[in-house]
Amino acid sequence: MLLASITILTAATYTDCTARSIPNFLTVAAAAFGISFQLLTSSGIAGFLFSVSGILVGGLLLCLPYYKGLVGGGDVKLLAALGAWVGPKIIFTVFLYSTICGGLLAVAHLLHRQGNPLFSAFSFIVQHNRAGGVNLTRGLPYAVAISGGFLTFMVWGELL
Repeated sequence: MLLASITILTAATYTDCTARSIPNFLTVAAAAFGISFQLLTSSGIAGFLFSVSGILVGGLLLCLPYYKGLVGGGDVKLLAALGAWVGPKIIFTVFLYSTICGGLLAVAHLLHRQGNPLFSAFSFIVQHNRAGGVNLTRGLPYAVAISGGFLTFMVWGELL
């Protein structure tokens, strides 16, 4: 489960940073495999319900930010797909950590734009893509924040 989650997040972060998109095939496949995994390993229907509730919670948590234009649809689907693997309680915690990571990412972006040399490495996130540059009017690649939130959860565990 941990390896699958990290693989999904790595692929999503890479595509979000390079193409500013998270492919549907990645999120749909991740959710389908998450449901299948929970169905087969967690007492059948209980695992299925655990996985589906994780999808619902993960998706609903980013609905308001999506409608406000703060995150993209791929970000919503990524958090939902991750919820299929980890369930509703953990995905809520990952969401909280992701929000903190997203705020830190925004601060780093502002410091980078002001020419702060400590944040020159940040240019990898905001400048490397196939088109030769990123249009930041679309915002920052939030898969980075979701991945950071998941890794923070793995290190620190539950918030509440």
